[in-house]
Amino acid sequence: MSAPSSPSTLDFQALFEAGSAACLVLTPRFDIVATSNAYLRATYMRREQLVGRNVFDVFWGEPAEQDTASVAVQLRASLERVLRTREPDVMDVQRYCIPRPETEGGGIEERYWSPHNTPILDAAGQLLYVVHQVEDVTRFTRRDLPADSTDPTEPPRRLGRLLLVDDDEDMRGYVRRVLAQEFEVEDVEDGQAALESALARPPDLVLTDVVMPRLDGVGLLRALRSASSTQHLPILLLSARAGEQSMLEALDAGADDYLVKPFSAQELLARVRSNLELVRMRREVTRERAHRENLAEAIQARDDFLSVASHELRTPLATFQLHLDIAERGLRESAQHQAVERLVRARRFVRRLASLVDLMLDVSQITSGQLSLARTPVDLAELLGETLPLAEEEARRAGTEFSVRMEGPARGDFDAPRLSQVFHHLMSNALKFGAGRTVEVRLRGGDGQARLDFVDHGLGIRPEDKARIFERFERAVSARNYGGLGLGLWVAREVVEAHAGRIEVSDTPGGGTTFHVILPLAPAPSAER
Repeated sequence: MSAPSSPSTLDFQALFEAGSAACLVLTPRFDIVATSNAYLRATYMRREQLVGRNVFDVFWGEPAEQDTASVAVQLRASLERVLRTREPDVMDVQRYCIPRPETEGGGIEERYWSPHNTPILDAAGQLLYVVHQVEDVTRFTRRDLPADSTDPTEPPRRLGRLLLVDDDEDMRGYVRRVLAQEFEVEDVEDGQAALESALARPPDLVLTDVVMPRLDGVGLLRALRSASSTQHLPILLLSARAGEQSMLEALDAGADDYLVKPFSAQELLARVRSNLELVRMRREVTRERAHRENLAEAIQARDDFLSVASHELRTPLATFQLHLDIAERGLRESAQHQAVERLVRARRFVRRLASLVDLMLDVSQITSGQLSLARTPVDLAELLGETLPLAEEEARRAGTEFSVRMEGPARGDFDAPRLSQVFHHLMSNALKFGAGRTVEVRLRGGDGQARLDFVDHGLGIRPEDKARIFERFERAVSARNYGGLGLGLWVAREVVEAHAGRIEVSDTPGGGTTFHVILPLAPAPSAER
C-alpha cells in the first residue's frame, strides 16, 4: 500500500493516537477530546472511558491513605495557569496508584508521573486545546536502588554536584528528583542565594531558571562568569521561552546550554551528562596542552643549559691546555720555576672544571628528587676556613680586600662537601659582583642556629629580581657579560633547605648585596631529604 503523497491526506488523529507519548487533548473546559494509545496502555483504560468526559470526572488519585484531592487540585491549578498565561506549565512529579485489571494480574500499580500541560493556539493566539502529557519517571524516583545497581548495600554512585536554581517549588522538586539518582543536588530558590552558594563552594554544574526574584538567571550567569572561581562553570538556563531568538540570547549571555520548559526527564539528564562530559574533555585537553608546554619549556631549558655549560667548560679547558703546553716547553728549556707556576695555574682551572661537574651532578640529583645528605659532625668555622684559601686567591687576583669574622660555636651535623660548595659559590659571587670593593664573610653561632653573611658592596640586585634569582637558569645580570649557568643560587637554596635552613638576600647598606644563610645546629629529622 502506497503512503499518502499530500499532507492534506494525512490522518493526524491516527498519527497522534499511535505516538509514543502518553497524552490527553483537553478543551478549554477540560473536556477530553482525544487520547493516545500510550496513555491508554499506561492507565489500563479504554478510549470510550475517557473521550467526551471532563478530565476531573475520570481523574483517579492515590488510595485512601493519601489525599486524592491534592493531585486534582495541583492539576487544576496547572491547567488554569495555562489558560491564563498561554504558556506551557510543568507540574511536580505526582504519585499515582493505578488499578491493574484482573487480566493483568490485579492489584495496584504504583507509578510516578511528571505531567506537562501545553497550550495549542490558533493563528490569532486564541486557545484551542491543552495537551496534557505525562512522562513516567518512576525509575528516577525510586529510593531503594540506583537503576543500574543490583547490590542493596552499595551506596548510589554520584557523578557530580549540581546547583539547581528555581523559584518554582514544584519545578525544583521535579528536577531534583530526576537528577538526584545520579548527582548530588543542592537547590535554592533565587539567584542571589545561588551566587552565594556557588562562590562559597563551586559546584560542577549550575541549572538556573531565568525569571526569579532578587537576582534573575541572566544576572546570576553574568555574576558567575565574572568571578575567577566560577567563570568556567557549565551553566544551563531553564526557561519557558521557546524559539531560536531566546536560545541565541541565552548563549550570547554566556550560557552553555538552554532547555525549554516543559522538558522530559531523559532530555534533562542527557543535557546535564553531555555538559559535564564536555567539561571533563576540556580539562583533559587543558592538561595535555599544559603538559606539552611544560615539556617544550624543559627541552628549551635543557638546550639553554647545554649551550651555556659547553661555553663554561670550554673556557677552562682551553686555558688548561694552554698552560700545559707552556709548562711542557718550559720543562724542555729547563725553566722549572716558570713551569711550576704554569702547573699551579693549570690545577686552578682543573678545580674549576671539577666544580662545574659537581654543580651539574647536583642539578641532576635535585631535578630527579634524589638529593640526599651525608651528615657528619662539622664545625662550620673549620669548614669555612677550609674554603677560604680559594676565595683569598680569587680576591688577590681581583685586587679585592677580603675579610672574615667568626663568632661563637657553630657545631652540628651537616653534609660538609655540599655546604662547602655553597660557601664557595656565595664567596665567588661576592667577589665577582663586588666591583673590586671589600667583601666580608661573617659567621655567628648561638641560640641553636648558625648565621653566615656574605657581604659585597658592588652592583646590588633590583627588588624585582630578588625572588627569581633562586630559580633555575635565572640571573640578575647578563650572562654575556658575567657568564655562569644561572644554577648556583638554585643549588645553594636546595642544599640549605635540605638542611632545614633558609637562604635570604638583602641590600647592603651603602650599596651592594648580602646573602644570609641560616642553619639550625640541631635540625629536625623530618627536614632530612
